[in-house]
Amino acid sequence: MRKLYELMPSWDREFKDRLYELLKKTNTALIKELEEGHFVDWHREPLIRRVSNVDALCRKVLSNEQCRSVVTDPLKMWKLYELVPHWELWRKDRLHQALRETNRALVEELEGKHFIDRHREQLIQCVSQVDRVLNYLQGKVLSKKQCWDIRTKRVNPQMTMMTTQGPMPPLYIEAQGFTDLESTPVLQGGPARYSWNQKLRPSATTGVRVVGESLHSSVPPFLTTHRDKAGKPRQCQNLIAYLRGWDKCDRCVAENEGLSEEVKPEIIQDPDGNHETYRLRFSKPGWFRCSETDLQFEVRAAVTIQFEYSSWRKHMTELQQEQWMVASPLFDIRVEPAGAVAAVHLPHFLCLREADNSRMKIARFVDEGMTLESPTWVRPFHAVLQNPGFSLIGVLWQMMKKKKKKSPVHSIVLLYQSQKRVNLTLHLYLIPDDSSRIKAVEVYEHKCKSCFVSKSHFTTKPLCFGSCYIVSSPSKITVTPKELPYLNACAEVPQPFIEIHTKDGKKELELSLVEKSDEKPIWQAVIRPEDLMPSVSSTEMQTETHFVNQHREQLIQRVTAVDGVLDLLCGRVLDTEQYQSVRAEKTNPSKMRKLYELVPSWNTGCKDQFYQALKEKHRHLVEELEGR
Repeated sequence: MRKLYELMPSWDREFKDRLYELLKKTNTALIKELEEGHFVDWHREPLIRRVSNVDALCRKVLSNEQCRSVVTDPLKMWKLYELVPHWELWRKDRLHQALRETNRALVEELEGKHFIDRHREQLIQCVSQVDRVLNYLQGKVLSKKQCWDIRTKRVNPQMTMMTTQGPMPPLYIEAQGFTDLESTPVLQGGPARYSWNQKLRPSATTGVRVVGESLHSSVPPFLTTHRDKAGKPRQCQNLIAYLRGWDKCDRCVAENEGLSEEVKPEIIQDPDGNHETYRLRFSKPGWFRCSETDLQFEVRAAVTIQFEYSSWRKHMTELQQEQWMVASPLFDIRVEPAGAVAAVHLPHFLCLREADNSRMKIARFVDEGMTLESPTWVRPFHAVLQNPGFSLIGVLWQMMKKKKKKSPVHSIVLLYQSQKRVNLTLHLYLIPDDSSRIKAVEVYEHKCKSCFVSKSHFTTKPLCFGSCYIVSSPSKITVTPKELPYLNACAEVPQPFIEIHTKDGKKELELSLVEKSDEKPIWQAVIRPEDLMPSVSSTEMQTETHFVNQHREQLIQRVTAVDGVLDLLCGRVLDTEQYQSVRAEKTNPSKMRKLYELVPSWNTGCKDQFYQALKEKHRHLVEELEGR
């Protein structure tokens, strides 16, 4: 269906009418469900963003009390749309008429959209019997070659565009000019069964509408650098952000992160350094996304939000654990002032492509125990709750004992290089896309002085808990244990991993993670020597001066990308105060000298990360100093 939609820009209305009639015959229930919606629901997001003269609009449709509440809110249309889901049809009709009177040009533009265009993402995701539809269209709308290309899902190279951060996936492009960001009919609000969300951005040079990855022209200065799929540098803030940069799932529609502003929280560590609390302060209304946890907040006014990870096992009874599957981290959230948060978007790791969203619940733990409520709506990777009460909160999925089919979850492979030795040892983890578990693995491996290997990414398909996986390679490797079970182990429990050992770390190492039942790979990687930390003997580790100490003066004088090195160290080796203190120096040598004042207090793991940052920013300098 996505490939079919690539041809739509060249179609006239007659062709779209034919497709619409075919879909009514082949997907009757779906089309009927889509047609039952209302104009104000279909176009919620563009109306929120583009409606003008909101005060006059409110006076036409709201009571005096409601009108005062809405027009005094900084986000007037957002506030108005909090009321719309509860309205009967006649009230939505009145709003539609009022919009026509106050914003005629916008309403006529939105009304002019064909059903096929208006419900693009829902049709792509939900239409069945696609081959039958293609058979009807062949010869009337599509050529034989076009039908063949769609059936084989060949990618049209002309439909691929380049961003500043590397190649984009195949895109849907409408060859028409436009001036503003416009989304599919139901981005938020409305029935939970429509959780589609796609990124639509204008191209300044081509005047086309792009559906897919957003186009970033600038990157915040605090971001760090990793490699993308094409091997090119890609900037991100931390491990969570790095993983979020990859495509999670081919089955799910990408969420439009361009609508929310990413923010870096203040991280408060306990005296032992074993527990972190995150704090966000907002001085204005908006939609914000935490870079460390992927939590999102829609706020009405200035607010301080403090949150941390908590333990599901400590709060759920054994019976509850049998009835409900944990589907997200459990967050302990505190908000001041109360009521300033209009909605919270809780990240979940369920693949909902063919799922019954009614099985998803938001769990809250108060003095009386666990209470459950349905999310206001469901996005592909977030469950949204409007006007939330805060305490301990997270996402659960109802277990169905009679159903043999298990619920698929978005999953990640994490790869770490163990403490440097003569031979290469890797730790391979397979876990759900759960930021609390990713953090738990990161903390454990940091204590082990291991190094993250940037071949970690999402599996090729969603996986099911209870399945089992094995590692295969054409190289000679030793794997312990032989099998890796895929478990829903909460973050406070040690995450299982496979240890991979090879005596030759100077050659490329091909690895595959294969499902034991069908022997199909769900993750593959080629690990090259440059992806790893250099190996030295255990004797050398104990006796030799570390690289960063041995070459102190040369590094102080010759490192120029100091800010980039600091960005890589921030949050891992340097705290915020240290980071800002070093950045405040005026010249690169003075920044390096200030940084070296901290080195005596570092352990080997911290120095290793400093070395790795230098290697990433100044590879040729490091190789020269190493005498290569």
